[in-house]
Parts: sequence; C-alpha cells; structure tokens
Amino acid sequence: MNKRTLIVCVAFAISAALTVAASASAVQLTFPTGTKLATGGKLQTTNVGNFFFKGFKPETSQTCTSMISTGTLTHNGSEDITTEITSLTFRGTATAERCTLTTGPTMNVTTNYEEGGKKVGVPYCLTSTTGTDKWTMPGGACGGAPRAIKFKVDLYSSEPDPETEIFTLLATCVYEKANLAGTFATDTGLGQDALLTFSEEGVFKRTELSNILYFQSCPEETKLIATATMETDTTSAADPLYIS
Repeated sequence: MNKRTLIVCVAFAISAALTVAASASAVQLTFPTGTKLATGGKLQTTNVGNFFFKGFKPETSQTCTSMISTGTLTHNGSEDITTEITSLTFRGTATAERCTLTTGPTMNVTTNYEEGGKKVGVPYCLTSTTGTDKWTMPGGACGGAPRAIKFKVDLYSSEPDPETEIFTLLATCVYEKANLAGTFATDTGLGQDALLTFSEEGVFKRTELSNILYFQSCPEETKLIATATMETDTTSAADPLYIS
C-alpha cells in the first residue's frame, strides 16, 4: 500500500469512527418521530406483554401483567435523556389485581411506602447513558443524591378463608437493589417505538422476610425481566414516543 492510499484509508477510518460515535451519543426523545419533545412533558412507560420476577435461592417465577410508570421529562439534550419517575405500579390477574406465583400464593407489590417513619419508593431518575444504548434508574430525585430502589411484597392466600371469605396475609418481604438498568431501542427512521428492556444483570436482594415458612415465595434474590414502551401521558391513546 502506497503512502497516499494509507493516508486516505486512515482518514476514512477516523471519519467513520467519528460518525459512529456521534450517532451513538446524539439521542433525544421525540414525538411524533423526529420532533424533539419539550422538557416538562408528561410521560409513561407501559409493559409489552407479561413480565416476570425471576427468583433464585430457591428458583421461583412471579408473573405480572401490568407495569406502568409515570413521570416528567427533565432533560432532553443531544447526549442524554432524563426522566423523573413519580409513580410505578405492578398489577396481575389474581384477586385485587395481585400477581401470580408458581409457588401458590399471590403477591401485591408496593413501590411507595413508609419504612421506620421514612418514605421509600419514588421518585426514581431514569437516565440514558451517554454514548451508548443503555439506561440506568437509581432511586431518588433527578439531580439529588441517589439511593437504592426498594419494593415490598405482600403474599396472600390464593383462596379466601371459607368462613370469612377474606384472603389471608401470609408474609411480607422487602427487596433492594442499587438501581435498575437496561437498554433502549433507537428509531432509525422506520418508526421504532422507544422500547426499554430491563437488564438481567444484577439482582434484587431480599432484606426482610416476616414469615420464614414462605421463603420459597420470597426467594433470597430476584430479577425483573421486562420490556416497556415509552408513551405520552397526556393523550387517551397514550401515543408512543421515539428515541432518535
């Protein structure tokens, strides 16, 4: 290869690398596709299909059918997107919209409650990672000190007491993780919704269990396995948003 050809090849390689880096880092939330969404806009994320809490030690599976979060877009720059999540709910098909477990009981998941007189739960801060297709979501308000994400699980009997017709509270357990994380799908002009995939990396650790008899339904570790789409929270149609 002669010197001139080498220079051209090097220049082309540098140009290609810069183009890839620029396209990877330049992300913004749009609605409709291609039109930048103004900060202050109300957003929600809705699960796509069922999602699971996959437990370990011992192995279990908890199935929910609805995961909806709402929040406000606080930053929509050229390098990252930040949304402050103000509510997060989980629902299932069992009585009182509780989620179902392979071990028998049903479960109610609470993400916003008091612990020792102190409120835990939302807000969370959902932020894309500069230069990647990844996102993270620690607990705490955006711009504030990050904290762990915690949620409480109340286990109920799958059938009501025959005399009282009340579903019995069997046990309560609490899980904690430094943050949620995952990847997002970018629209390349084909109308790809802003899909968030929750990573299987890392686990929620159980920190409390009120009744050891139900250790199988409240395993020591669990992972959230889900996909959700980002939508507007200001229209009845919940129109999809795009990352481009």
